[in-house]
Amino acid sequence: MDPATLKAAFASLAETGREYLSSEGITPETISYERSVDFRYHGQEYVMTIPLPSGTIDMAAVRASFDVAYERQYGHSSPEGRVEMANIRLAALGRLPRPVNAPPASGTPSRLGNASFTLRARHKRPSFRTATE
Repeated sequence: MDPATLKAAFASLAETGREYLSSEGITPETISYERSVDFRYHGQEYVMTIPLPSGTIDMAAVRASFDVAYERQYGHSSPEGRVEMANIRLAALGRLPRPVNAPPASGTPSRLGNASFTLRARHKRPSFRTATE
């Protein structure tokens, strides 16, 4: 697959991800993407997922990354061998604001309960009532 076709495929996946996250209330400036391609040597069944950095797709660098990952996994590689793209993947990620922590409990415990930290020991621990109890 040539880089322009691959770029267009990733753009389509990104648009689908952006639309979905937007429908869930995620703002566009908090959305990021992680691209990857599943490669395999021609005629093989198993694939290796190779992450792609953002920006322009450099197919020679992507191929070199596949050969390095294959060598690391299987102890050999075939840089001159034919490779196939089995799948392209794009993860659309939406960052959410950190939740506000509940204020710490104060006052006198309303009761004592048991807390087990190992299978053999039991410890008394305080239990506080919350505003909703």
